[in-house]
Amino acid sequence: MVFFSYKYFMPVTIIFYGLTRSLKKTIKSLKKNIFKPLNDENIPFEIYIHTYDLNELTNERSGENKAKLDHNSDLNLLKSVTKEIGKNLTIKVTNQENFLNSIKIEDYISHGDPWGHTNETVQYKSLRNLLCQLNSLRIISEIAIKRQDDAYLFIRPDLLYVDKLDIEIIKTCEQFPINNNKKKAGIVFTPPWAKNGGLNDRIACCSFESAKLYGLRFNNSQKYSQKKTLHSETYLDSTLYYVKRQRFFMRALRIRANGNISPDIPKFSNIEKQKELERNIADLLTEKRDLPRELILNICEYVDFRCYLCNKVLYPWKMIGYSGLYLCSNECYA
Repeated sequence: MVFFSYKYFMPVTIIFYGLTRSLKKTIKSLKKNIFKPLNDENIPFEIYIHTYDLNELTNERSGENKAKLDHNSDLNLLKSVTKEIGKNLTIKVTNQENFLNSIKIEDYISHGDPWGHTNETVQYKSLRNLLCQLNSLRIISEIAIKRQDDAYLFIRPDLLYVDKLDIEIIKTCEQFPINNNKKKAGIVFTPPWAKNGGLNDRIACCSFESAKLYGLRFNNSQKYSQKKTLHSETYLDSTLYYVKRQRFFMRALRIRANGNISPDIPKFSNIEKQKELERNIADLLTEKRDLPRELILNICEYVDFRCYLCNKVLYPWKMIGYSGLYLCSNECYA
């Protein structure tokens, strides 16, 4: 991939969408790995967010059962952070039930339910969740794309961002001009994990033309479902058919409303060997809790276990996570 030398950056638009269910747990990662890299390079950006005024969440597939939500508290937290870093924040909140009542699920199942094999107790629950997500994305994108910025970063508030945003992808997006030509629809960067036969639909960085396709794809979802099953990642792949695709290596973990970390942990083959020793030691410490405390301290200091967010040295009694990725159990994951 060829990147360009660029001294002045046009503004970047950051778009959040979907439920803010775990923002209190993910906000530190947003500050460290999304906002700070942009600020460090003096890249101007504005933030847009849409969410629903949902007070309780039950999701059989994710293990969330009547989990309490507080979107007002979450949005106030985001307001505080954006004020702290001196950035503009645009907020839109709507009612999820009103949206669901405005559509007919039968209009989206001509080719079946993509989650039909999961035996959900509530029929079409995951499909409805997908449509709510796409609607949320559409609502905030319609507002944000009026700015006609050169780079759009689509991210979710319920993801804990492990890796720092690569500023080079912003530079590259800004090299693709606005042309309103469907067959020259710019560029999109997506991570190479959780593709499920299509493109990762959790994180993306787009030039303006591809951002319109990415952010407004709800508008074509019913028509698409009449030809193929409305599966999230494959639908995104089809939507961006004419877009130049590139990978970028950013990992993120889904944090559920109940605080659980989703088991679909992103892993890249090129870092597996680097983490092998750490995983082996982690397994040892997990299985042998009766090791002398002094020996555990020595092992942890030798391996140099550190929190991904604050970089503090970690010990088994002050850490949470999985092999190769850990957080402070009482601070960064509080």
